[in-house]
Amino acid sequence: MGNRMVFRRAAACLLYAAAALLAARLMRLPLWDAALLFEDLAPGAALMLLMLLLASALLGGTLPRADRPRAVRVCLWALLAVHALLLVHVLFFSRAGLRAQSWEEYRSYAVNLRPFATVLRYVRALRRGVIPEIALANLLGNLLLFVPAGVLLPLLFPPLGRFLPFVAVLLPLLVLVEAAQLLLRCGSCDVDDVILNLSGALAAWACLRLPPCKRRLAGLCRGAPGRG
Repeated sequence: MGNRMVFRRAAACLLYAAAALLAARLMRLPLWDAALLFEDLAPGAALMLLMLLLASALLGGTLPRADRPRAVRVCLWALLAVHALLLVHVLFFSRAGLRAQSWEEYRSYAVNLRPFATVLRYVRALRRGVIPEIALANLLGNLLLFVPAGVLLPLLFPPLGRFLPFVAVLLPLLVLVEAAQLLLRCGSCDVDDVILNLSGALAAWACLRLPPCKRRLAGLCRGAPGRG
């Protein structure tokens, strides 16, 4: 049994290291390149998440049962930290070239305050077969960007398992992100980004509310019944 525990912990450490190396590689990619989104970024992010989950499962299996809820919370915090770092890179560093434009050029190109204007433009482009990869990259990319937050935040902060508190926390955060992108000229400031980001996060949040998921996740971030 002792050798098995050592093996599981060593395998978990190797998987964590491999996931860190993969994250470093993904952060060097031009993340808003449409082709790379489907060929490299999405599969790479899925593989990184799988490695992190597998490593956490291996490590958790070596702990006493009473310590596992605490270990789960540590892993969830680690996943949230990784997600936050990737968000900062995607939102504020991958498109820093926009700063070279004048304010007028940037405002005409990257600012949209009309709800669904950008979404409808990309939907029409998809129907005509024009720039389909770019349209899909923007629509799906913005939908998926905050999906991890829709899962991790309610697990780490139980009050956010309710609809209104979740929206009340996430919506101002999304608006703040768009305002920061506008001020720093490091991405588009688009109300449709907020709508898509929030929709993706809410879809993930809703999945956690399904009875099968609720049963599996019951007590995940808490101790056994009767404990705090």
